[in-house]
Amino acid sequence: MAVDPPAAKNEEAAAGAENGDDGPAGKSRFIAFIGNLPYSATKESVSAHFVSLRPSDVRVLTERGNPKKCRGMAFVEFDNYDRMKTCLEKFHHTEFNDGISPVRKINVELTAGGGGKTADRQDKIKEKNRKLNEERIRRTQREEAAKLERQKEAKAKAQTVEEKEENDIHPSRRGRVPVRGKKW
Repeated sequence: MAVDPPAAKNEEAAAGAENGDDGPAGKSRFIAFIGNLPYSATKESVSAHFVSLRPSDVRVLTERGNPKKCRGMAFVEFDNYDRMKTCLEKFHHTEFNDGISPVRKINVELTAGGGGKTADRQDKIKEKNRKLNEERIRRTQREEAAKLERQKEAKAKAQTVEEKEENDIHPSRRGRVPVRGKKW
């Protein structure tokens, strides 16, 4: 059965959309959802907060009747996956200061481009955010373990210094000389 060229293109585009690609070119979009923004946030203030990651696009959702007033959320799009991943890891719960409203912690979550409320898209977003939260928990656990290890090393180093001070005193005088932290 022969397929005419326009139908073939539509089938390829549909297959690409199902695989997470956007459009026939297959260019992936790397978009992060930013929540808990103050209502005074602007595109410029959000861009300034994420300037180190060089986002390719920032879209601040505004009220329909008042396009100057933010709805408290935005979408930040990146050119590559690494920048988006850094955004998700390092900018979640950072303090956002637009210079107008009080400083507040923002939420950075993963989203799928394209909009809509289809069940498939919602499931895809939930699954991605579940994995992201698990990764954040693992990272927090690694950081806590490293912190405990540093504390153990510092304690061991302090003990060796104390032992060295004790060893520097002749055994016959050790009872008469006060040692730091010990009563005589």
